[in-house]
Amino acid sequence: MKIFVAVLWALDTVHEALTVAGVYKYIIAGLINPSALLYTNPELPVHFLIAVLGIMLTSSSYSYSPWYSLIPCV
Repeated sequence: MKIFVAVLWALDTVHEALTVAGVYKYIIAGLINPSALLYTNPELPVHFLIAVLGIMLTSSSYSYSPWYSLIPCV
């Protein structure tokens, strides 16, 4: 369980870093060049992948917990 929490924490940290980088590129760096808003940053697909992976891990842990408690300990 500790490893699972550490993995989720690392994924969330990477997710937040990519969010900050994307917002910076769109708002601060794109302030001078408005046509830059028409193009996708390379971080955006990685950002979505990391977010979906974190959501899937969290959701699967919630669905796994009730079934794990029904298995008798032998």
